[in-house]
Amino acid sequence: MNKFKSAVNQRLDRDKATTYFVLFIFGWAIWSTFGAVRENYSLQQRVDDLEGQIRDLDLDNDRLTFSNQFYETDEYAEFAIRQELNKIAPGEKLFVGLEYDSQFSEEAAETENVAAKGVGSNINEWTKLLFGVDL
Repeated sequence: MNKFKSAVNQRLDRDKATTYFVLFIFGWAIWSTFGAVRENYSLQQRVDDLEGQIRDLDLDNDRLTFSNQFYETDEYAEFAIRQELNKIAPGEKLFVGLEYDSQFSEEAAETENVAAKGVGSNINEWTKLLFGVDL
């Protein structure tokens, strides 16, 4: 009977060891699979980001190509010369506004004054925005 018990115990020990080994292999396979899926997902995100950057660069390239083609035309050359020399073509009207230019110079000076104030300029901007009152 002792021999039988020891044979059964040895068989159970081997079965337990085999079960633990199979569970370990199964767990490792699942862990590896999830790791591969996670890695593939992150790589796919990177590929999608790079493809988006390529599309953006292609659009910029097309825009710049179109701009270069425009800059090579006679119309642009005429426009640039007229703008540089303040000339007009027959039938065009030229509007010169001194108040328009002075308005921007006053705004620039005001912006410099606000920036120079430092502390409190944010509150001043909010009151000016909300209530139309300059502190």
